[in-house]
Amino acid sequence: MKYIPQLDKNFRPMVVEFRNYVKAVKNAPSKPVKICVERNDGYNYIFGYDVFASADKSCENNRMAERIAKTILWLVGGYKIYVLGDDGIYQYLKDAYTDTGIRAFDKNFMGKAVFTGAKGYFLTGLNRIEVAARKRNECINDYICNLLKIIKGGCKMSGTNSRHRNNYFSIDNEHEVERLKTQMELLEDFDRDVYDRLLSGQEDVNVLDVGTNSGDAIMQRFGCRKNVKTIIGVDINEDAINVANARYGKTKGTFYQLDIESGDFIQELMKIMNERHIDGFDFINISMLLLHLENPAVLIKELQKVLKKDGVMFIRDIDDGFNIAYPDKGGLFKNAIEICSRNDLSGFRYSGREIPKFLWEAGMHISVMSNVSEKLVNSYVNL
Repeated sequence: MKYIPQLDKNFRPMVVEFRNYVKAVKNAPSKPVKICVERNDGYNYIFGYDVFASADKSCENNRMAERIAKTILWLVGGYKIYVLGDDGIYQYLKDAYTDTGIRAFDKNFMGKAVFTGAKGYFLTGLNRIEVAARKRNECINDYICNLLKIIKGGCKMSGTNSRHRNNYFSIDNEHEVERLKTQMELLEDFDRDVYDRLLSGQEDVNVLDVGTNSGDAIMQRFGCRKNVKTIIGVDINEDAINVANARYGKTKGTFYQLDIESGDFIQELMKIMNERHIDGFDFINISMLLLHLENPAVLIKELQKVLKKDGVMFIRDIDDGFNIAYPDKGGLFKNAIEICSRNDLSGFRYSGREIPKFLWEAGMHISVMSNVSEKLVNSYVNL
């Protein structure tokens, strides 16, 4: 290494070590190995490379495999490691990820849900980490089963960075529930300031929350506001709606199961409005939803039909184009963001930049635009 760190003279960058390892393996008898990390809903990240075939090189193989597995876990996330091609590497990793192994810190620390955002969703299960040696046919069978599971769930497998519909949330997924709770708490102060400004001077406000989930966020933000008269929440997840009504049904909040992207969504919503004697909504809240929709422009145009003339549509969404690090030597930060974008359950990670266009096409204009952390928050006022 050309430059030796003064504070840690034994430090060896992973990229340098791996480059030297690959070069050495090319000049010796070798065999292929694959390390696979599995995370939620059967999503698999697979990394293949060649290792020394000779048993007397097992120390070099084990050390490199341990570094690669750790890198994948921290960049991609997951709860189970598969090893294909070398029993020695399998046993080494299995011993490493135990309470007394060399990777006990990663197993325990990452399993305590200390992360927020998308990364936390995938890393909170690491306290249940397992390592398994698999035969080729078993891996193929599992891959097919996982593929069918994803297809049935309506999610794409390719990880292409484009819009597609995914109904990823399950009220029974304790890790996702915890992630959403953490996200809600982190944004509480920001939300309070924004909502105070947008609702200032209004009375008897009728609120529509689109993509309400279990209703926790909207009720925390609006449930105790004296100038809010009615809160209607809609979501595709029936279990989440049942939880919302059980928690808040006796308050000013009422929740309904509706498919937001179906052709009759707005008609069904208007039926609810007629039943509740609501002639229009003063405030429509859409938080972290559009990135999960295939055609959000259609939804915005439809919602304009139920928004009062002087009503407000508040949209919070995401755009990873705002996530930058400088200097980013070797593009490590950029690569980490790209890995996240390949996960279909993360939604379309560049959704935020398209929203002004959707609003312009619907005949609306931007009233307030704010940026908080990685979230692009927009609020719009109907013309």
